[in-house]
Amino acid sequence: MPRYGLTAKKVKQLIGAEGSFTLEKLETFKSRWDDGLKENGNGDFVLDTNVRAKFIAKYVRATTEPFMTARFGEGIIDELFPKYRNKVAELLEEVILEHAYLVMFMTKK
Repeated sequence: MPRYGLTAKKVKQLIGAEGSFTLEKLETFKSRWDDGLKENGNGDFVLDTNVRAKFIAKYVRATTEPFMTARFGEGIIDELFPKYRNKVAELLEEVILEHAYLVMFMTKK
């Protein structure tokens, strides 16, 4: 399922173009996809890649399953998420997977 996350620059542009608010402050924070699992103090994960991938696949399934089922039907879900988990496991070996969060403080004009 494609996801589109706005950049901080685009958010500033949209708020300015809309005109109802003044953007006082905007900050970006990052969080790993597998935050909440144990690290050993050095930033290295104690759990293996497959456990981390399963954790990620479970929470992605929990948040996207209703939309996916409505769009594609229930039959595809049980087949899709094991494949997704395997892809996440591959990616975890190569890169750090992160979410970016934009936190804004705005005042109404």
